Amino acid sequence: MATYKRQPRTKKHITQQDEFINWSVRSYQWMQSHWKTVLEVVGLIVFIFIVSVGANSYSEWKQNKAAKIFFDINQVDYSDDEKIAQLNTFLKNYAQTFAGRQALMTLGNLYFKLEKYDDAAKSFTRLADAAHNQPILYIASLHRQAESLIKQTQYKKAADTYLIAAASPHNQIALNSRYLAATCYERDGAFKDAHKLYEKIISNASDDDQDIKNKSEDRILWLMAHNKLSDK
Repeated sequence: MATYKRQPRTKKHITQQDEFINWSVRSYQWMQSHWKTVLEVVGLIVFIFIVSVGANSYSEWKQNKAAKIFFDINQVDYSDDEKIAQLNTFLKNYAQTFAGRQALMTLGNLYFKLEKYDDAAKSFTRLADAAHNQPILYIASLHRQAESLIKQTQYKKAADTYLIAAASPHNQIALNSRYLAATCYERDGAFKDAHKLYEKIISNASDDDQDIKNKSEDRILWLMAHNKLSDK
């Protein structure tokens, strides 16, 4: 009958076990001699965790409070001037919330309605600065800002604003933004700049953009027919 003979542990096994024991002993000794440091590090980690949780909870509470206040403002039948005053007061504390961005759009539209175009443009500018993470709202605010500038005959600034919108990678109507910029250049007398934009629209248009392409071609024909592209 065969018998099992236990093989002695190899040097490799002994070495690995000894290294683990030595590492454990050294770690324990280090913790004994540096227990204050260990407590400070643990305390710092706990403090950061508490601050992080607290900040998230406060942010959520503020968002909910802002939403309720904004809702309440909209439920009251204020006059336009009264509502503007209410919104400006609201924005002093809640401009950075989602409800605050909605309030900025409402405020800008109210100013526009009252033909206070400079105040409208400022409101839409504030909204654009705050809405970078909300592409649709960001593009809408830039377009409304440009419309407010047009009302003030600031066509060059309006064109630049439309082009900022066109340059956004999230803009689903970039060609339209560029077309509106070109029309602003025309109104400012910068016909060659307008022509360049129309040409760019035509070259970048897809089959789904036939309408904007046709309008750009029509504008180029008009510029040529009225001798707007010749050097004077």
